[in-house]
Amino acid sequence: MNQMNSDNFREELDQATSARLGKLRSMPVDMSRLDRLIQQRIPRVEERSVLRISQWIRPLRAVAAILVALGIVAAILYSLSGGPVVASPADMAQFHDDMVSGRTPAMHVNSIDEANKSLAQQWAQSPRLPNVPQDQVMACCMHSVE
Repeated sequence: MNQMNSDNFREELDQATSARLGKLRSMPVDMSRLDRLIQQRIPRVEERSVLRISQWIRPLRAVAAILVALGIVAAILYSLSGGPVVASPADMAQFHDDMVSGRTPAMHVNSIDEANKSLAQQWAQSPRLPNVPQDQVMACCMHSVE
């Protein structure tokens, strides 16, 4: 019996709460005073200054993104680029031995100009050898690596 009274009571309470909320729903609420109080507490910022700042933010972000992307590309290229070409002493000794023994064909020239002409005949886009005084030229050799 006690359980029935409890269920009845809850049902009556729910109905009374619904009726009360239904009456409040139809009553107009004036929020103008609350709005004024909130507006007084919030500091005013001129809309123009906000617009000026926001107009610069997007282009600055784009420039920053481009700079970061270029930095990443430059770092990748730098890390992938080889350093100076350095031949090991063993490679140089083997090359010298091949030249002296005649296993590698050699072209004999007597000056830098003759060397430039010979290179140009083999390869039209070949870079020119630098002009140095004749007394400093001891030997010059070239090995084709295709």
